[in-house]
Formats: sequence, C-alpha cells, structure tokens
Amino acid sequence: MDPYTIALSKLDRGFDTDIEDVLFLLHQKLITFEQLELVTAIALEKAKEFALVSANVQARLEEVRDLFLR
Repeated sequence: MDPYTIALSKLDRGFDTDIEDVLFLLHQKLITFEQLELVTAIALEKAKEFALVSANVQARLEEVRDLFLR
C-alpha cells in the first residue's frame, strides 16, 4: 500500500498508536508533511464518498504537525 494512504487511514481512525505511526512515517522520511497535507486535502474534498469525518481528520493532521515540528 501507498504510505500516504496508510497515513490517511491512520489520521481517520485516530488512536494514539495511529498518530505515532504517522509520526514514524514522517521521521523515517517515508512521507513528507507537505505531501500528506495535499493528500489529506484532496481526500477531504470527497470525504463523504470515503466516510471520512473532515473535522476529525483535519484536527489529527494538525496534531501530527505540532508533534512533528517540536
């Protein structure tokens, strides 16, 4: 699977371990935050098709950003 798809699914589920997994992908340079933001924005445009809750995913993306940039 594409690492961005994995990260997006983890942002959607949002368990603490999911956030840690996304951070791992970032720290290992398997994904970039900029591309993750873009992928997330595109997915959220079609959120209803994918049963995503936009506000939750966006909040978790912001949490990841804050933790990653520490």
